[in-house]
Amino acid sequence: MDQFTRFHFLSGLQTAPDGKRAIFGVTHIQENAYRHTLWLWEGKDELRPMAELGKPPLFLWENNQTLLFSAPRESKDMAPQEKEEELTAFYRLPVDGGEA
Repeated sequence: MDQFTRFHFLSGLQTAPDGKRAIFGVTHIQENAYRHTLWLWEGKDELRPMAELGKPPLFLWENNQTLLFSAPRESKDMAPQEKEEELTAFYRLPVDGGEA
């Protein structure tokens, strides 16, 4: 089991509309829970984490500079989930800096 927790699983590779960047999800186990992170590839060896997500990543490019991703990040988004109601909230994330 210890070896399994060291694996990182990649998913959802998507290139930006201009093909110069790519985004993908990485999932790994930490403290008995799955952790999901969005990573940005900007060419050659340029990789950087973009966002920590609570659930498996759902993301797409809005344009060459902006990502859309789904995650319950605000209390108003979490309330329906606590009642087991369906809700999907998308956030914009500029890839050149900023917060969602």
